[in-house]
Amino acid sequence: MRKIGPRIRAVVLPYLEGHSIREIAATLGMKPKAVYGRLHLAREHLKTLAPA
Repeated sequence: MRKIGPRIRAVVLPYLEGHSIREIAATLGMKPKAVYGRLHLAREHLKTLAPA
C-alpha cells in the first residue's frame, strides 16, 4: 500500500474495510464515479506489482 499514492489510498483503504462506494464518496466529497476511477487505478497499479 505504500507504493500507492495518498489520493488513491484514501479510497482503497475504506473500500477494503467494507465501506460502500457511496459512503466513500460522501466522506471524501467526491462523486461515486471518481471513487470507481481511483479503485480502477489502484487495481491496475497492483497488477504491475504482483507477479503473475
